[in-house]
Amino acid sequence: DSVGEGNYSLTVSDFNDCQVIIDTTLTNPIPMVITDTTGVNASNIGFVDITVSNGRTPYTYLWSNGATTEDISGLNSSGTFIVTVTDANSCLITDTFNIEVPLLELEIPTAITPNNDGKNDNFEIKHIEQYSTISIEIFNRWGDKIFIFSGSGIDYLNPSKRWDGKFKGKDLPMGGYIYILKISDLEPINGIVSIIR
Repeated sequence: DSVGEGNYSLTVSDFNDCQVIIDTTLTNPIPMVITDTTGVNASNIGFVDITVSNGRTPYTYLWSNGATTEDISGLNSSGTFIVTVTDANSCLITDTFNIEVPLLELEIPTAITPNNDGKNDNFEIKHIEQYSTISIEIFNRWGDKIFIFSGSGIDYLNPSKRWDGKFKGKDLPMGGYIYILKISDLEPINGIVSIIR
């Protein structure tokens, strides 16, 4: 049975009925406390740094994202992160942290120069990797669809997935082309991208 804090006498007897009485005082351990620093660094990466006090070391950590370290970092998207800390006495404390990683503004080019010089050779959209579901359609001036991509923003980081100024493997003429970018549940973004050769 568990006992609360207070003064206790413990009597120990052996087979010969010899007794030893031990007086002891039990105190409840001071509860563990978590202090934290949370935020987003200059590179737009979230982090949670915690410090645990009281309890009995060593501590073990289990985060809701599977991490087992004291602190977590490299958080690329907003979310709720829960940590459970266990001390050497198997006492537990749990805390919850909300991290808001702001989305970076998309940088959509107004022109591409598909000349294989490694610069602006395709329709690269900076920061598109922040979005899990996107689609991109590009049309010529007559309304013919000449390019479509549907997938994740991370997939679109691959240059081979981007529009390269070609249709069915052939170079398209210089000029303006209409794009429609759809991102999850957001309003579509449309504009004109020009091919310059």
